Amino acid sequence: MFLIESQVYHNYYDILLKIMLNTVTKHNIKTFTERIEQYKTYELTIGEKYLIKKYFDKSGGKILVLGCGAGRTLIPLQKMGYQVTGIDMTPKMVKVAQEKVKGLPVKVLEMDACQLDFPKNSFDIIFFPANGMSCIYPDIFKCISEAQRVMQPQGLFVFSTHSRFNLKALPRFFEGPYANYKGFILYRSTPLDWLKLKKYFQKIKIIPYSSIECPWKKADWKDVIHKLLPFFDRATYYICIGKK
Repeated sequence: MFLIESQVYHNYYDILLKIMLNTVTKHNIKTFTERIEQYKTYELTIGEKYLIKKYFDKSGGKILVLGCGAGRTLIPLQKMGYQVTGIDMTPKMVKVAQEKVKGLPVKVLEMDACQLDFPKNSFDIIFFPANGMSCIYPDIFKCISEAQRVMQPQGLFVFSTHSRFNLKALPRFFEGPYANYKGFILYRSTPLDWLKLKKYFQKIKIIPYSSIECPWKKADWKDVIHKLLPFFDRATYYICIGKK
């Protein structure tokens, strides 16, 4: 009797989880689609330029851009000499990106970052820009596991997320790991995520947004806290090198 009740409970839980997943994913895709005009720029951000210059392989190589959106990062990366593949699960974003890179040696595919249709060890670099990892629901580590699978043994995985300990948003800490932010249902990372990442990668470096965007000479007391304690910043970059 207990086994039957337990099985019924698990079946109910699985169904409920699928409904939640489908609802949140559809919500985020709908929001991205409605705001598509905001994502058509070609420029890299200050943080992205810094990360590419400091950590990306200077000799080029194969790079996979997760959540490429309307293709903002694809052309700049291709011009730097990388063999670029971009994926996104928002159909209209994919169409815009494909049109943008037409005539260039860049691939853009409609694909879920949690179910990558690539063989093991396919890419030198995996890049998830613009806090895109925060849109993964309900488990960012499904995406992280897939990224680790398709990257080279000594490859690089770079992504960023919003922070749950953001000093400016501490009152929202108790909303849980996911919260509604500017119309999106987004994940906010904690130090526990850094510990979990050690299961997948040989070396992990954490860089707060403020340490790139605000030099020490111009830093106020909040910026200093962010630099010393990355998880209190509004968002955090994760540099993951070499897979286990």
